[in-house]
Amino acid sequence: MNTTSHSKANAGASKSRSIPVVILAGGSSRRFGSPKGFAEVNGQRLLDRVVEALATQTEAPVVLNADHDGCYGYEAIELVPDIVRGRVGPLAGIHAALQWAGARGYPAVSTVPVDMPFLPHDFLARLNAQTPPVIGKSDGRAHYVCGLWPTSLATPLREALSTGLREVRHWVELCDAQTLVFTSDSLGRDPFFNVNTPEELSYASDLALRG
Repeated sequence: MNTTSHSKANAGASKSRSIPVVILAGGSSRRFGSPKGFAEVNGQRLLDRVVEALATQTEAPVVLNADHDGCYGYEAIELVPDIVRGRVGPLAGIHAALQWAGARGYPAVSTVPVDMPFLPHDFLARLNAQTPPVIGKSDGRAHYVCGLWPTSLATPLREALSTGLREVRHWVELCDAQTLVFTSDSLGRDPFFNVNTPEELSYASDLALRG
């Protein structure tokens, strides 16, 4: 995997306005115990925080990868369910995103999980300044589902899923995705901090109080 700096961030700012985003919310949330998108950080649902962060960065649709229509109470947001059934993991959500975006003529689509309350304001612009596929990285850790993917990868991913591929990390390696380093914000918050447990939700609330 190649690693790039953020020196070309401004180059993709205008083009990023046309990038659609699929929020991955189709997981079973076993560690958390309930759908994480409903969980609140200082009175605001995780899903609402993610939608707000992304809606300011693109004029293209922001849609939801989930199985049940209306499960999050968003009447105006389009639902993009998994095409590959059987709850095979987040790769099925990425595949659904690629199929959905490709069918609408988009050359690329971004994906993010529903449980990241501090997504950076320049997330899409910086990704789009690179040649996709590209994923985010922070604090020495790659975040495999936070990325920008060319929709031409829909068929290769479907084929990989049919042969048993399940690990997103392996898919990222297979398609030779670049990694783009993001740093903590001015308040010291990891832009890709994700909530997996009630304890992490409480910690996220504490972080949110900083600003």
